[in-house]
Amino acid sequence: MSPFVLAAYSLDLPHYACARLRLLEPARALGGRVELRWAAASDGDNYAIDARAMEGAHAVLFQRLFPNARTWPLVEQALASGLPVLYEMDDHILDTPRDHPMREALERIAPHVRRLLSKADLTVTTTPELRRILAPLARRVAVVPNFLPEALWDAPAPARSGPVRVLYAGSPTHREDLELAVPALEQARRRHGDRVEFVFMGCAPRGFEGLALPFQDGYAPYARALREARPDIALAPLADNPFNRCKSAVKWLEYSAAGAAGIYADLPPYARVRHGVTGIKAGQDPAAWTSALESLLADPALRRSLAENAAREARNAWGLARGAALFLDAWQGARRERA
Repeated sequence: MSPFVLAAYSLDLPHYACARLRLLEPARALGGRVELRWAAASDGDNYAIDARAMEGAHAVLFQRLFPNARTWPLVEQALASGLPVLYEMDDHILDTPRDHPMREALERIAPHVRRLLSKADLTVTTTPELRRILAPLARRVAVVPNFLPEALWDAPAPARSGPVRVLYAGSPTHREDLELAVPALEQARRRHGDRVEFVFMGCAPRGFEGLALPFQDGYAPYARALREARPDIALAPLADNPFNRCKSAVKWLEYSAAGAAGIYADLPPYARVRHGVTGIKAGQDPAAWTSALESLLADPALRRSLAENAAREARNAWGLARGAALFLDAWQGARRERA
């Protein structure tokens, strides 16, 4: 059987997390069942977009921030081609927080995002919450959650001893989210001293700026660095706003694969986390984060239990080998809808 040919247009570089998690790794896991044509090359500043990638394709996919004033003629070309058109959207980019560093840029492309939502045969997104938001704007919306690419996360992490290591990993866009955890981190530093070690990959909270490690924009180096950090405890705070409510559970997948016991915001992205079994949930009161962190610092057996349960569930239930077929079904679903 000949492969399903998908022409993919994205302004995310191929080594970025969204490109890897949503397109490249699923296509790789599907093997010869899919031919993914990556149709936008970049040197980091300029893009070369290949309209010819559509020729002979079964469907065309536009990802995330691709629709804008400059790229819209190509979007129109795809819409007029007779090919099924998909739009891949994993963030609520139509409602970004006021302090988000990309807010102005996202507001500029919002009209084009709305137009593509209304015209694409299928919008593919990551969470039920984002589907609920987009459903009134789009012709049809399918949810395909993020899965863990085993090839990037299955390498054994090195053994480690020493202080209890508390980690946060995320881009610099998350400083406001981290405010929830600042009192917990400050108390841990005061109470436990050198028995606790803090690692902040990409973004450090107020008062801990000197501990920030550079942000890894490549997903494979990020996965390797997180595995090698061997965190005992990992934090995933989120401020409660519409943008964050539409996020996915990707941090739970990553922290679990890295062997950490996680503390997660008690919001829709982490609905799958079973409190006290595969993680700890904490609400919007900073005192809840302090209590959760202290409970894990004081109880090595609980840390091990949470970490082992989460790692097993992430790999067994949320590995890409299990979930890749859902991507193919969605990509082919747009073609079936056209037919």
